[in-house]
Amino acid sequence: MDMHVRNFNVQTLSLVHSFDNGAAHFHDQEKRLWFGAPHHTVIGSPFDFMAKAAHAISLPYTVTMGNEEVIYLIAQAEAYLQQYCQSVAPAMVSSMSPQPSSETLVELVRQYHLEAWLQAQVSELCAARSEALTPRFGISHADLWRDSRSWMHPADALLHYLRLSDREALLLVLGWDEERFHSVQDQVHQLKAQRAEAYYQYCEAHAVALMRERLRHFQRAEIQEFAARYGVSIPLRTKEKMVQACTDPRMAADLIGVTEERQRRWGSDVAFADGIPWGKRAPGDLYDNLRRGYLSDGTWTLSCLKKNASSIWYALWEGWPPRSEIAHNQWSPSAFIEREGVDLLSCRWFAYPRGEMPVGEDGENAS
Repeated sequence: MDMHVRNFNVQTLSLVHSFDNGAAHFHDQEKRLWFGAPHHTVIGSPFDFMAKAAHAISLPYTVTMGNEEVIYLIAQAEAYLQQYCQSVAPAMVSSMSPQPSSETLVELVRQYHLEAWLQAQVSELCAARSEALTPRFGISHADLWRDSRSWMHPADALLHYLRLSDREALLLVLGWDEERFHSVQDQVHQLKAQRAEAYYQYCEAHAVALMRERLRHFQRAEIQEFAARYGVSIPLRTKEKMVQACTDPRMAADLIGVTEERQRRWGSDVAFADGIPWGKRAPGDLYDNLRRGYLSDGTWTLSCLKKNASSIWYALWEGWPPRSEIAHNQWSPSAFIEREGVDLLSCRWFAYPRGEMPVGEDGENAS
């Protein structure tokens, strides 16, 4: 019978193979591989795979009963590899934190006779297609298509470990060379880019449904205010009925970020009508949005102005797209807007194409 008490587990497994050095392989009901050795021979030994000081592994402390009532300390092989790669590799490599050697992992693999399993497991991980990629928790729709790193590939932990460790010993066990390692990395990066682009196409096609999903987290008054920016009047009813009344594709594309992405891709081809209605936004929204794009009412344009490496100003330009500069100042955007008599209620917001920013007389482009 299986038992789980906090960080201690007792697992019922089937013994598959015992080795001369005391190591053993087990299977659970799903035929997943577990490895281990008699408890008293592992603790304190150089091959104590659960020694937190050595490996920083946070898996539960798990035991099982083998033949002749011998208690084995065990770990599920796939979960252990994932944990090891994530825990041992540093976040970055520097002179203060040199690369860990993969020799330690290779010694564990050999001690517990996992060479064949590791080769097969790594082949399976690296062969995963784009459908196997999963989004990181809490990532916005827009980030999932803008940043391919927002998608997780089954081989991510292993590649992270190989990239930031002295990988020569482990590459030999895998039968890889440096060229093969970099080829797999490139393949995974390409799959992530493809998945991100496919997700953008999905969001374009399902924008209204995704908007409704977001609106369910709004207050009813916020739904009314958001719809009013687009000239849509929604009576105050139950939230779900108000959400279902939101069917405008432009509202949907703006809310989930599709409009902004189109602007980035199309650049100067974007017309004024394609901007995102500014409406009644909080004054604090200016600070972030003026570093990501322009505000305009069609006759003037307001933006950030990169004057030099450390100075950000605010500038008022003639027309849309912005042409000649009318005024600029280093004041807060709200103070500058008040001084120039700018009315934000009739504005639309436009993303900078390719991250560009206007430049001042003595400045350089910020991109």
